[in-house]
Amino acid sequence: MVTAASVKDPTKTATAVITLQPITISALNPATVSLNGGAAPQAFTGATLTYDGSNSGVTWSISPTTANGGGSIVSTSGAYTAPAVVAGTSPVTVTVTATSVKDNTKTATATITLNPISVSLGSTTSATLDAGQSYSGIQASIANDSSNSGITFTVATGGGTFLSSGTSTLTVTGAGPIFSVGYNTPATVASQTTTTITAASVKDPTKTAAFTVTLNPARSWSTPSSSTATLTGANTNTAYSYTLVAAGGTGTKSYTITTGTLPAGLTVNSSIGAITGSPTEGAGSSTFGVHVTDQSSHPSILSGTFTIVVTATPLAWTTPAGVVSLPTATVGMAITPYTLGPE
Repeated sequence: MVTAASVKDPTKTATAVITLQPITISALNPATVSLNGGAAPQAFTGATLTYDGSNSGVTWSISPTTANGGGSIVSTSGAYTAPAVVAGTSPVTVTVTATSVKDNTKTATATITLNPISVSLGSTTSATLDAGQSYSGIQASIANDSSNSGITFTVATGGGTFLSSGTSTLTVTGAGPIFSVGYNTPATVASQTTTTITAASVKDPTKTAAFTVTLNPARSWSTPSSSTATLTGANTNTAYSYTLVAAGGTGTKSYTITTGTLPAGLTVNSSIGAITGSPTEGAGSSTFGVHVTDQSSHPSILSGTFTIVVTATPLAWTTPAGVVSLPTATVGMAITPYTLGPE
């Protein structure tokens, strides 16, 4: 309040009321925003000052600072630029502040969430494969990559190559977000081993995901030693046994006749590959195809074509044995019955 008083008569006064208004600043818009690394500059509106008689305006700042990965902001306009790459694996929160130049206690703020690039695998994260096998089930996806730079896939040294390139490194670009690659295992594997296929962001190579491959020696025929063979011969009405053996692979194997037939009277045990029984028909040969699968997550098929030759068992006398004289008969006398028996 302002008062004017008479000097001669101080009881005589006049008054006026002055209201002093503090500076105010309006809210920022948007109040919150989510950005990826390398995103286009983000503008903010608002920060309008009221009761700033000097029209001094505002200055803009961020926390954390540029040096600490917070990006950058133009102090005079508030135009914000995200860092090219967001460090770490968790979102980073940046606070944008507009401050009155005239009264630095008057501020308005907005919150920016910076999203780091992330790389993840598809629903399948591992496989068990044989040497010399191809596989097309490797998938990786990338998130929060505004540049659409893609993914680089790398097979560990000696672990194989990619189908499309024939090399151990393959870069796939584009928007994605899902990228698929085909893979060839090494041609030979001496014993079971493990290798890794790494998917890394091209934009931020520190963001990776790893696909694990268990490699087994290629399956091959142990008994017989060839995929095309004539097995041990059989005789009619005589017990027969021959066991097919497939080497390599993973876990229990399954043997299946897929073409042709076994000689009548013989069967195969699908769990162990044993062919047993007694041939019931005459001489001849039977050719049949066998497929073997194992318990790997992506089994390949070992095939073989085999032949069994059946020989008719020759007749032989069992009664009597060999060449003998039968019992003597007397004219007019009954004889004791005698039965001839073939083998």
